[in-house]
Amino acid sequence: MPENCTASGKVPYTFGIDYQVDEDVLVYAKTSRGFRSGGQNLRGGAAGPESFAPFDPETVTDYEIGLKSQFFNDRV
Repeated sequence: MPENCTASGKVPYTFGIDYQVDEDVLVYAKTSRGFRSGGQNLRGGAAGPESFAPFDPETVTDYEIGLKSQFFNDRV
């Protein structure tokens, strides 16, 4: 194994909670995190030699809140 390979220790997750206010209204909140390790694009070439350049790892955290309901006699 190469010397520079290490485990990131990052764990992807999704957590959500919702609350049914009444029969027609639901409110919710959700958060999630994802991780993509760095690397090198070995399929590059058409865009030039820079398409083979290595890329850094990425971590994304997403937050979402919302309301699900039916409005205007189920038209919206």
